[in-house]
Amino acid sequence: MGTFCKAQRASVWVGVCALILSLTAMAPRAAAQTALACGQAVQSSISTPGEVDFYAFAVNAGDVVRIDVTMPRNTYVYLDLYAPNGQLVERVANYYATKIEATLALSGIHTIVVAFPPTDTGGYNLVWQRLTPVMPAP
Repeated sequence: MGTFCKAQRASVWVGVCALILSLTAMAPRAAAQTALACGQAVQSSISTPGEVDFYAFAVNAGDVVRIDVTMPRNTYVYLDLYAPNGQLVERVANYYATKIEATLALSGIHTIVVAFPPTDTGGYNLVWQRLTPVMPAP
């Protein structure tokens, strides 16, 4: 009986760990996301260490988009793009500037996440563009 209890507890623990891992792979749900129009340039900042900024934009499946983040000083920046279903589309990081170019598989609201290392603060510029031409309605 003791072995059964240990195995059951281990099984529950493995299930909880798998759930936690799958949830961390999902898009973070921000209390407030700033909606962005295509081509809209945003000047913003990470003013508190550990702050994370969230942006939202709508696209159609098959659209090719480019997201650019630049900084006026040598700061490391993390840029994530999440699909409407919460799955990570792409994650990049770099000094001064970083970009994502991706063909999006799903229609709907996508989420951009901008963050710096936990001890850094500073300003940044963000813009997203649709690289596929928008077809006029028939």
